[in-house]
Amino acid sequence: MKAVGACLCEKEVFRIGRHIMFSALNKALSSFTHRVGMSNQEAAGSGGRPIGHMSLNGAAVEVKSTQWPNVYQLGDSGRLTFSADLVSHRAANGEMLLSHDNAEGLARMYGEWQEDRLTLMRGISSNHFSWDGIVMNGLAASEGSDDFPGATMGGSGSRWLPTSMGSSDGALMTSSGIAIGNHNQTMRAAMSASQPQDNVLLGMVLRFDAGANQNLAVHFLNPGEILVKGPVENQDFAISHLVVSDVSNPAGFGAMRYEGTAWDADLMPAALYDPSGKHGETGRQVTQDWMDRSAAKMNELQQRRLLWRDVD
Repeated sequence: MKAVGACLCEKEVFRIGRHIMFSALNKALSSFTHRVGMSNQEAAGSGGRPIGHMSLNGAAVEVKSTQWPNVYQLGDSGRLTFSADLVSHRAANGEMLLSHDNAEGLARMYGEWQEDRLTLMRGISSNHFSWDGIVMNGLAASEGSDDFPGATMGGSGSRWLPTSMGSSDGALMTSSGIAIGNHNQTMRAAMSASQPQDNVLLGMVLRFDAGANQNLAVHFLNPGEILVKGPVENQDFAISHLVVSDVSNPAGFGAMRYEGTAWDADLMPAALYDPSGKHGETGRQVTQDWMDRSAAKMNELQQRRLLWRDVD
């Protein structure tokens, strides 16, 4: 057990050292990665021939083919696409019809896109595989590299990132709920009434601002899942909230507004990924140590006025 504990602690020290190193390197690399990222986004969905139209927000919008099978482009922008499977009927005049929910969601997304005010959110748990890339490199990425805007669950290999639409309290709560997922029992105990621990860093909520004059390529998969082409560099996303344990909240957690940045060592490397508890007592001790340090860091950020709870 001691050998395993030493191994885990050495890994933790290594991750912290790597965090500091990458934070310094990122400042030199940020301008280069931004140029690469813009090229990647601009290449998304170059567009093709007109294949029909649909009515969105009272206006006829042209629909075109794309470089991808079963994916259609909305309007003239190759950076705004949707799944062809959503089309429920094609009229003789070329008009494409969707179900009520899909049509309503797509119309909302298209309207906000046209007005450069499309807000997308993504919840990330503090033990998520992408956490270190975000806080060390300022890079939001998926596990895959395939350039196809498809479903991201089940090992699809897609480079596109799942998000949800909206910046309302409900949308924030949904993203916050996703951000607390996959933690082990030790971490989840901080949210319980029997063993509460305040200000443990459970996750974060990323905010992506998209629109006709923005950089991001966006794909409407369904009303509950909007995809953003990744990887996304730090110039094109922000950490809007940190999700922390909150003993005063009946849910056991809450989202705190964050005004720092992810790439200047303000945040910690990822927590131990051990949802099944396979590391036993050693995993529990490593997790508890991480929790204690994260709570101290959250208190520090509050004192620096970089983190606070919204007041209703």
